Amino acid sequence: GKKNFIFVGMGGSINIVKVLKSVLSRSSQNQVFTLDSFDPKALSNILPHISLKETLVVVITKSVGTPESEKLSHDLREIWQQQGLNYIDHQLWLVDLPNLEKLKENPMDWSDLKVIPIQADRGIDIGGRFTAPHTLIFFIPLFVLLGEDISRVKILYDEYIANIGRLQQRAADEAHHLYREENPYFAV
Repeated sequence: GKKNFIFVGMGGSINIVKVLKSVLSRSSQNQVFTLDSFDPKALSNILPHISLKETLVVVITKSVGTPESEKLSHDLREIWQQQGLNYIDHQLWLVDLPNLEKLKENPMDWSDLKVIPIQADRGIDIGGRFTAPHTLIFFIPLFVLLGEDISRVKILYDEYIANIGRLQQRAADEAHHLYREENPYFAV
């Protein structure tokens, strides 16, 4: 029932949302925003374009120990409360489930929030830069940007799975080629 989505996070976790947004936002009926900066302009560039009642904040924090994500989420919570809205209806947190207790013990009192695991298998073994296309950090913004049409998400994922071997071989060939360069930019 939401039309606007603000994804809050840092590093690799938020970067995949930025990539999906840049590729798919023109075709989406939903508005997707990313927030990963304390610059007051970052929030002031978002708020005039949304209805708070129609907005969901999706907080991405694997460790529940990322102070930037927590502070930004707290600021958003206060904005909703100032408008007389229940922020709990407007925030969803993506966390590694073993860290859920940290959320409950936090002095900012996040105990009543809706929380879902980052990994569908409830694991904790994927770093932020590897979350696409294997976790809900990838699938939730993709679902939103594709008009909340799960069949479109499935088509894209099935295409990826069908081509993963070819993609891996291409990456390995490129890595091998770059490894032979005199000044490679990475180590194989």
